[in-house]
Amino acid sequence: MQKWWDEQHEKFNINGEKKYITGSALQSYLDFYQCSTQYAKAKTVFEIGIGTGRALREMENKDRYATDISEIAKERVKDITNVTDIPIKCIDIAFCNLVAQHVNDETLQEILKYGLASLKPTGILCMQFADAKASNIYSKELMLKGGILRNESQSAELVNQEGKIVFTTPKRYFNGGSVWWYGYHIRRK
Repeated sequence: MQKWWDEQHEKFNINGEKKYITGSALQSYLDFYQCSTQYAKAKTVFEIGIGTGRALREMENKDRYATDISEIAKERVKDITNVTDIPIKCIDIAFCNLVAQHVNDETLQEILKYGLASLKPTGILCMQFADAKASNIYSKELMLKGGILRNESQSAELVNQEGKIVFTTPKRYFNGGSVWWYGYHIRRK
């Protein structure tokens, strides 16, 4: 899976400039997760799955941490954030956006374990999921490498093994897309 993502990041290097492969704007995170208040109060943020680093770069005036399966993604943001140490019990808000549908259950459990361990007792992990009822929007190649779409009860069961869901976003369909999305605010148990 790491090799596949590194290849994707390299493909999207146009004229020496990294173009957005999975680069959501910070405001789209805040709108989707309905977490503007929590974000405004946060001093520390952690992004699990950097993508292009677009949202992370917009998180100015915050202590930023990040991790990604792709070394290329980490390299892209090492000038603005710590990408080597996974923080423990010091994060106010963590984001795991556009990641869960790309990983198998075992990997998702690891992401949840470390993501939740990074949180302060009052911190939240915001995680997005693709609704399995939607059409298959991802390539067979990606699915063969461990990617998976889950229904909401499957996602909740996996999340609740590691943490506690305290809020579920309304399902949302993005213009130009072909899938419904939902997200959770997750706290440590």
